[in-house]
Amino acid sequence: MENNIYSPEYVGQLFERMSATYDRVNHITSFGFSRRWRRQCVRLLELKPGMKVVDFMTGMGEAWPHILEGIGTAGRLTAVDFCPAMIRMAEKQRKQFDRYSIELLVEDALHSSLPDQCADAVVATFGLKTFMKSQIDQFAAEILRILRPGGTFSLIEV
Repeated sequence: MENNIYSPEYVGQLFERMSATYDRVNHITSFGFSRRWRRQCVRLLELKPGMKVVDFMTGMGEAWPHILEGIGTAGRLTAVDFCPAMIRMAEKQRKQFDRYSIELLVEDALHSSLPDQCADAVVATFGLKTFMKSQIDQFAAEILRILRPGGTFSLIEV
């Protein structure tokens, strides 16, 4: 049974169902800290204008304001989430940031199509709980694969 809750099918269906209320529920159940923690997680990346950042398990783009503040209009944000409903919500969010370069990908963070060493920084906020140990190892390998030498990453989970 344990492996079932970590299957991509189960997690995908779960996030499809929760997409409309995810941010609100996350905010309430964290007593408002989820937004602060996202900001702190991104701040640890020490982003600079022009950097290329990958936001894995982007959800609805909740971390974007903090990422875009750091990379500016010269930077590039690639937002990856395997849940189409979350990407649809992120698409609405993207309209608020039309001056910025944001690419949305409906892909699995464990097996993305991103090229090797394409990112200066990688961030993931609150998606690790959906992985079992072997998937966390896969995710770490994927981060290592796409980060440029000297790149940084920052991950957070409740």
